[in-house]
Amino acid sequence: MPTMDSQQRTDEVPGWIVWPVRVLALVVVLPFRVLWEGLTLAGRFLVRYVLAPLGEAMAWLWRYAVAIPAAWVWRYLIAIPVVWVCRYLVAVPAVWIWRHLIVAPGMWLAGPAAWSWRYLVAVPVGWLWRAVIAPAPLVFYRWVLRPIGIGVAATVRFLVDCVVNPVLVPVGRAIIWFLTAGWKGTAWLAVRFYRWVLRPIGIGLAWTWRYSFGALFRGLAYTWNVTVRPTLGWLRIAVGWRR
Repeated sequence: MPTMDSQQRTDEVPGWIVWPVRVLALVVVLPFRVLWEGLTLAGRFLVRYVLAPLGEAMAWLWRYAVAIPAAWVWRYLIAIPVVWVCRYLVAVPAVWIWRHLIVAPGMWLAGPAAWSWRYLVAVPVGWLWRAVIAPAPLVFYRWVLRPIGIGVAATVRFLVDCVVNPVLVPVGRAIIWFLTAGWKGTAWLAVRFYRWVLRPIGIGLAWTWRYSFGALFRGLAYTWNVTVRPTLGWLRIAVGWRR
């Protein structure tokens, strides 16, 4: 039952507009809505009663027709035969060859090989090391280096006792004394020469400069400032060189 508000809105909209809109909705919108609902129900029915059973059937068929037979074929026709072949045709013969053709002859030959290594290599090499190589440095030191060192030490001691102490040491001391005395004498002479010759000459020259040439230059400067300079200034004014 229309309410007062809808009746009022209907009364407000002209009738020549409302009825065509209703007819358009009934003719166009309603069929599409019914078709959409039908398709939705058909899709749900198809998924639930067709696709789901079909998927379960295909999964069952894949498991019992493909996966289980493939696993049985892999296990009993491929894996087990390959393992058996590798074990009894490769591993067992290889182990037998290793034990009876390699290890046993090797163990049989180990004794002679060890004896040969010991008495043909180790014992001669050990004797050579103990008798020749190891004592060689000691022999070289005892019979070569030590005599040379003793001779060099005796020579040095002889030179020190016969040349250095009796000759070189006194000569060195004399040279040092001469240089020391000469330096002291030279220093004394230099001080006395400065004190009694250079210093009086310098004082005399300074006094002479101060009271002769210095006084002369100061007198000339005073005469220039008092007589010549004012005279030149008057002449410049008189001639017109200076305004």
